[in-house]
Amino acid sequence: MGTWLIDGAMRESGKETDIAIIAPTREAAIADAQSRGILVSKVRQIDSTGSSDNTNDQSDAVPAAADQPPEYSDIVRGAKVMRVFGDVLAAFGWLGLICFCVVLLMFLLTPYDHHPPAPSDIADCFVFALVCFIWSALWRMIGSLAIAVRDIARNSFGR
Repeated sequence: MGTWLIDGAMRESGKETDIAIIAPTREAAIADAQSRGILVSKVRQIDSTGSSDNTNDQSDAVPAAADQPPEYSDIVRGAKVMRVFGDVLAAFGWLGLICFCVVLLMFLLTPYDHHPPAPSDIADCFVFALVCFIWSALWRMIGSLAIAVRDIARNSFGR
């Protein structure tokens, strides 16, 4: 039995971690760390004095398992919430655009002596719709950016 120092990152959060594992072989130590949800990047054996054997760092590197990239579920959940906010803002934008059309038609079709809506009402509806569409696009883009960053992080573990 030997003591192995494992360097890696937690599969779900991506937080860096290191742990000492007592195992008979290097492969058993790696398997134990992976069963604990750790993506292993380096393995070093610790001798009885407590110092690690760093004589050959090239052989210490452990390739990440390509079939087990981290999921980063918090990033996905946040991106979905941002997408929903973007959709809600888009709905308000469409509502504002419909109001703009209705108020514009009222302005154009109502005789002047019957007090049509003021031009400022028309402009207010248009500006409201425009602002909602812009913010909707921004929220959706930020959510998509979060997913892109997650994908880049997941792909980097396989290299």
